[in-house]
Amino acid sequence: MLAYRLATFLCVMLLGTSALATEGERYLGMEVGYRPIITAETTLHTPALTLGGGYHFSDFALVEGTLFYGATYANDAFQNVAAANLAFRLLIDATQWVPSIGPEIGYLAGYSTDSGLIHSFYAGGSACLEYRTWRTHSFALCGEMAVVPFQDDFESFYGIGFRANGFLPYLFE
Repeated sequence: MLAYRLATFLCVMLLGTSALATEGERYLGMEVGYRPIITAETTLHTPALTLGGGYHFSDFALVEGTLFYGATYANDAFQNVAAANLAFRLLIDATQWVPSIGPEIGYLAGYSTDSGLIHSFYAGGSACLEYRTWRTHSFALCGEMAVVPFQDDFESFYGIGFRANGFLPYLFE
């Protein structure tokens, strides 16, 4: 019995299903990740929590908005970092594995007990590899890279995270 269940599970995971991305889908998501922020003095190794949502305005494109927060202790001071982000990604939708890639813009703010509030706009790119075998939820591995051109203290950052998404209206049924 256990061998049968394991074989069924492996077939579903490897062979795919028909849970493709479709126009009009909306989702809410949460991501746990790592986001090193490169400053003029050091690199802040920041664990981060990201909350957001997105809308598939076609079968092959989506727009996504997120908020993230991270905190770390560096340079003998507690460092807080937060950002608001808007991303546009094109989907390569083939099976239950849905890769997407595209540009993003955002606003990054940081607060340190020794230097106060620092903030600026940023621009970069993001990519995700989403795993969708269900119509109600999905899991993804996401990454991003960005530069902060209008601020001397922040230079750039990158991030990688694991995301879980719940699709609307399934969350409220």
